[in-house]
Amino acid sequence: MLSVDPGLPGAARSQQLRGNGARSAASRLDPAWLGCQCARTMQMLHNWGFTEQAERWNGRLAMLGFVIAVATELLTGDGVFSQLQALWP
Repeated sequence: MLSVDPGLPGAARSQQLRGNGARSAASRLDPAWLGCQCARTMQMLHNWGFTEQAERWNGRLAMLGFVIAVATELLTGDGVFSQLQALWP
């Protein structure tokens, strides 16, 4: 069960709606409570390196890799996997 920090916005409303200790459907839809959870999740992801700039570079490099793989296949006539198989003895 998730605990609600009393200092966060929407915490009082979530505690009122919880009643017997279980979150009710209304507390799960409380925008203030969802905002707190989203902010926590975004901070946790940011701590792991999932920043906007990192994701932008990841996408750019993935597109570059895809274009290189297609160009290599067009130039050699062999697919990416057949080229990788040629590396293994």
